[in-house]
Amino acid sequence: MVDGQRVDATTERNGEVVDVSIPVRNVENGDTVTLRVSYSATNANGALKVPLFVPDYATPGSASVVDVTTTLPQGTQAQGDVFPTVQSSNGNVLTFSLLHVPGFIYATYGDGSGSMLTTSNVMTVVGLLIIVGFLGAFLRYDRNVTRGDIE
Repeated sequence: MVDGQRVDATTERNGEVVDVSIPVRNVENGDTVTLRVSYSATNANGALKVPLFVPDYATPGSASVVDVTTTLPQGTQAQGDVFPTVQSSNGNVLTFSLLHVPGFIYATYGDGSGSMLTTSNVMTVVGLLIIVGFLGAFLRYDRNVTRGDIE
């Protein structure tokens, strides 16, 4: 859909890449166009990696103007890492609000709630520990210098 009106896209397959052409008429430089693309993809159970259609036109990059909604199989929810970062989730529906169109969506999913031990959570904890370690070492060094223990 382009600005709320249904249009027919043409596709051309080039190996593993599909070029999609969506007709947009009566658009001048600086105009805003709302484009809605909807399609289904099938992957192995428990993992989702879906390539997205990336337009040749750049987004403004100053605000989250790209909204992506992904629906996982019924009765499942995201578990583990998801790319890009999920803005909100409601059961098996994931919503992303982004500055630009990503090249793909990746999510692992399954029954029940996911683990807190994801790669991004582990990296966050490790980063915080490194920062706290450097801060503690600096404060200890500073205290020893002011007491005269180190010249």
